[in-house]
Amino acid sequence: MAHSDDLGLVLPPKLAPIHVVIVPIYKGLEQLDSISNVALDLKAKLQDLGLSVKYDDRDTHKPGFKFADYELKGSSCSGCHWSKGS
Repeated sequence: MAHSDDLGLVLPPKLAPIHVVIVPIYKGLEQLDSISNVALDLKAKLQDLGLSVKYDDRDTHKPGFKFADYELKGSSCSGCHWSKGS
């Protein structure tokens, strides 16, 4: 497993401070509330498996910034969940 590339740090999962990052993609607070319920449940299940999980629901940064930020920090896995429809 490589330890760095042109896009940032690549840490082996055993060394990564955060194993999984969940970034919600939403329009409006109603969708955020709906997504948060699912994301927090997923976070709890992953933590029960022994993984370090970050749910990043900050509204001060867009999802693309968050993905790039966690990639530079060496997070081993990131994901997003969004609600379909309006």
